[in-house]
Amino acid sequence: MKASVLAEKTGGKLIGADTEVSCVSSFEEIREGALVPLLVKELPEGVLESKAAAFLVKTGSETASGKTYIEADDPEMALVAILGLVHQRPVREAGIHLRAYVAESAEIGQNVFIDAFAYVGENCRIGDNCIIRANVTVDDGVVMGEGCEIFPNVSLYSGTKLGNRVIIHSGAVIGADGFGYYQRGGKNVKIPHVGGVMLCDDVEIGANSCVDRGKFSDTVIGESTKIDNQCMVGHNCVLGKSCIMAGQAALAGSTTLGDYVVMGARSGAADHLNICSKTMLAGQCGVISDIDKPGIYAGFPHTSRKGWLREVVLLRSLPDTIKRIDEIERKLNDDGH
Repeated sequence: MKASVLAEKTGGKLIGADTEVSCVSSFEEIREGALVPLLVKELPEGVLESKAAAFLVKTGSETASGKTYIEADDPEMALVAILGLVHQRPVREAGIHLRAYVAESAEIGQNVFIDAFAYVGENCRIGDNCIIRANVTVDDGVVMGEGCEIFPNVSLYSGTKLGNRVIIHSGAVIGADGFGYYQRGGKNVKIPHVGGVMLCDDVEIGANSCVDRGKFSDTVIGESTKIDNQCMVGHNCVLGKSCIMAGQAALAGSTTLGDYVVMGARSGAADHLNICSKTMLAGQCGVISDIDKPGIYAGFPHTSRKGWLREVVLLRSLPDTIKRIDEIERKLNDDGH
């Protein structure tokens, strides 16, 4: 694709020759014909002398003569658009594979693709332009909006509802029973969970992640929230819009997140908590009480980022502190005190 076409379609400006762009490459592996994003302050040596066909830069950046550049006011969003244009995914033709099972009572929209060994149960509703890949289980009564894509080996239990443009990656389980038991007579008695799961518009669920169904009402994942691989959302959790959960983050049951909450890798929250909007949890942060003030939190139990850094400094200086105390005690003993 010509650099001029990429510039036009991304609202950018072409500087230099109108080269042919065949791919997008990182600094580490620049291929001939590649467009290379220059989105860092310090460029590795030799990048501008590489075989790259063009470079993507922020408007106003310094450029070298004899090279091709695409300038953009927001180069990150321009990169997203360019990746979609240059590396287009194959278009799947609509249709139901002969080896798929679709119940007669299921309602299937227009331009839907259902791959081999997928199962679509009774009374399901599948919206237009959805893609259901191989070995997906869509249990009875599941509702799916338009433009959803479900990757292989996903399980959607009954009571699951998907909005529009929801993406669920391989191995995810949506709507399994919540983890709830009463202990009676030395036994764990299972509590039936009769709620469901609601994934709102533009939600994305990573591979091998789990979202449990609610006990009475639905577990809800808000609009445009993105959940990474191997994450856990317990029963009756409610997540606001545009939240992010990085890999192995977890929420115990009945915890509520506001909007724009970011959970770092392996961070987690105990049950029945409220975490306010615009809160950020650092990696491995453990939340055991409500957070009602936006900010960055870290450590276990959670504290402010500044407080956690102070604790780390004090903890790491503890051996030297003990050594000094021992020396003071020894000197006092030598002096006869």
